[in-house]
Amino acid sequence: MVELDNAGELVEEDGKLWRKIRPKAGRIRNTLWDDINETKGNEDTGYPTQKPLPLYERIIQASSNPGDLVLDPFCGCATTPVAAELSGRQWVGMDIWDGAHGQVIRRMQENRQLLVDSNPEVHYLTRPPRRTDGGEPATLTLRTPTGRALRLPPPRTHHNRLLADIGPFCQGCGANYQFDTRVLEVDHINPRSQGGTDAYENLTLLCPPCNKEKRDRYTLIGLQTHNRANGWMKDDTNLRMGRAEGRRRRRRQ
Repeated sequence: MVELDNAGELVEEDGKLWRKIRPKAGRIRNTLWDDINETKGNEDTGYPTQKPLPLYERIIQASSNPGDLVLDPFCGCATTPVAAELSGRQWVGMDIWDGAHGQVIRRMQENRQLLVDSNPEVHYLTRPPRRTDGGEPATLTLRTPTGRALRLPPPRTHHNRLLADIGPFCQGCGANYQFDTRVLEVDHINPRSQGGTDAYENLTLLCPPCNKEKRDRYTLIGLQTHNRANGWMKDDTNLRMGRAEGRRRRRRQ
């Protein structure tokens, strides 16, 4: 008691001695984080959905311990892997965009957490690991009135095929979505309300704003004319590579 009193740790109140309660270092965060700046400068990769690195570092450090494994199934421009590496965590990142692997390597080099040239530690897998529990992959099926199962085609079949033929461009405004082709949506060149069908030859890729604007009111040419008239056309040159030109380009390669 004497030592505590000499250290100024005691306070007298109502004839009783109480020990002072001193808060620990740091402060408790509230639910609104407004002290993290937007991504800018060298950290900005141009990826449309990139988040600030300090934000991911805070989330990882608050929800895991050093040495834990962090999984990001949509790692995109590699912010999560970099934040996990800086925080002393193991990590696994996945993304449908082929360029994600290059982003991981580049950002690791920039942060000097991984000497890729001398001893690479990033393992790039293009096929998912096989299941070890003997289970079958989940598939979407429908059943006819006779009970026969009809297997539906993968929902992105036309999307990937159109990307190969057209490129990562919205055919309504010409915007380039090479950093995240998932944003592009499959739509009809001629709306079904005007006699269009679901045949591949009547399909194209549009960004969400163009798809919402087009709906069943315009043909693709009508949408392009509408965008030009309103000053919404971003790059006309990206509209000139149609599916036929895309197929010729692939044959030359």
